[in-house]
Amino acid sequence: MNYLNGLTSYVPDVMAAAKPVLDLLHATDVGMGDLFWGIDVNSSVPGAVRQLGQHASVSRLTNAARASAGNIPNHSPVFYVGINLTASFIVSGSASTGFLIGTGEDPYTLWTFAVNGGGVTNIGIQATAEVGVFWLPPRDLLGFGGALQVGAGEIFQGSLGVSGNIPLDLSGFSNCGPNLTFGVGVSALPGDIGGSLSYTWNIARL
Repeated sequence: MNYLNGLTSYVPDVMAAAKPVLDLLHATDVGMGDLFWGIDVNSSVPGAVRQLGQHASVSRLTNAARASAGNIPNHSPVFYVGINLTASFIVSGSASTGFLIGTGEDPYTLWTFAVNGGGVTNIGIQATAEVGVFWLPPRDLLGFGGALQVGAGEIFQGSLGVSGNIPLDLSGFSNCGPNLTFGVGVSALPGDIGGSLSYTWNIARL
């Protein structure tokens, strides 16, 4: 948890830089067919995502994540930015879409869509923006995964968590990565703890 808390100070600058990309996500409808046949990518998307991946605020976050985690494998990080809608009544369900932005010698970016289901100690509905740093190539983050999360807030929510391949490596982060989220919504309690399973599709390669 100290590792995740240490990264939160970088999030405001990252979210400010990510606004053009988040606006593109909000403006794009993803249908069920897109999960199987792919999505028509607006011509403005690749450039906006590329600029975000190269932004100084993203570099600061990924460098801080690498320096803080300890036993992270020696390969380039993957940055994630996306939007999420979650509803919970003890049982929780959510859908999210975003970009896994690769770095390093062979960088590529995947536009993904994920569904998530599990349990949480709260009742409510939240719309959030997410940022994350992962230590697997983007393609290895597709398919089944898991997540653990601690959240706080009612109208304004912030939460910290880890997600990635099962079983989650909470000590070395070798198969997962930290996620930081914030958003708006309503909930019955000021905080929550939850765990879930997910499935992530690739709907476009940029």
